[in-house]
Amino acid sequence: MLTQIVRTQVTVGPPLGAQIIRARHQRTTRKLTYLLLYLAACLAASPAAADPISPTPSFFFAGNLDFTVTGGTLRTESNSGNSCAVTNSSSSTLNGVPPGATVTAAYLYWAGSGSTTDTVVRFQSSVVSASRSFSETFNFGTLSFDFFSGFADVTGLVSGNGTYTFSDLTVTNTDQGTTSPYCSRSAVLSGWGM
Repeated sequence: MLTQIVRTQVTVGPPLGAQIIRARHQRTTRKLTYLLLYLAACLAASPAAADPISPTPSFFFAGNLDFTVTGGTLRTESNSGNSCAVTNSSSSTLNGVPPGATVTAAYLYWAGSGSTTDTVVRFQSSVVSASRSFSETFNFGTLSFDFFSGFADVTGLVSGNGTYTFSDLTVTNTDQGTTSPYCSRSAVLSGWGM
């Protein structure tokens, strides 16, 4: 598993010099961000996904570009504590946007455990609806776990560096009988990335 978020400056045109800056995030946030992006990619690539993926790129940008990420978990305890404990809101700081830079695009991803896909959340106190959502069931012998993810363009809500707040994600954080024991198997997922 990757242990750090790496931000790379991409230069198209006259070289401005590439630099790699390691973002400093708490270990939990870092792992969750990778898990969310991995889960979103897995769900998107799944033939059973609710919305088939086009073979052409959804986004295309040219010029002197850079990117940075942030995100958080809504789980409040580790697996060794109460693996079902979740909160309603998570805030995280976005760093790395240079002074005077323009935010070209900002995309919000969220993921959770449960068979009901939550397609409406809040970001920066604004209601955000998923433009794409995905769901998948993972089977492990007699056990079955449903997970979902959502995606939305939030460029209009992101102006640069600062603290961003995500909330109102509804997930399954209870055991669903003996066949979907989210809590006892530490399978509760609730988090976001941008």
